Amino acid sequence: MLVEIGLSFIETNQEFAQEDSFGKNFSSPTLLLDDDTAVFGVKINSSEGACSTNFPAKEKVINLLNGLILVH
Repeated sequence: MLVEIGLSFIETNQEFAQEDSFGKNFSSPTLLLDDDTAVFGVKINSSEGACSTNFPAKEKVINLLNGLILVH
C-alpha cells in the first residue's frame, strides 16, 4: 500500500529484530512517521510483543499522513 501511495519506507520484521532495536517494542503493524510520531500503532512497554491488528484502509492512511505531514 505504501508503494502505491508513493511513500518510501523501511520495513522491520520484529521477530528478527534485536532486543535493543528501536522498532522492537511496537504493536504490529505500526507505521511511524519518525522516531516520535506513530501514524498507526502504538509503542508498548514489553519486549514480548503486542497483539497484531488489521492495517487501516488506504484512504484512512492517506488522511492520517496528510494531517501529520501538514502539522509536522
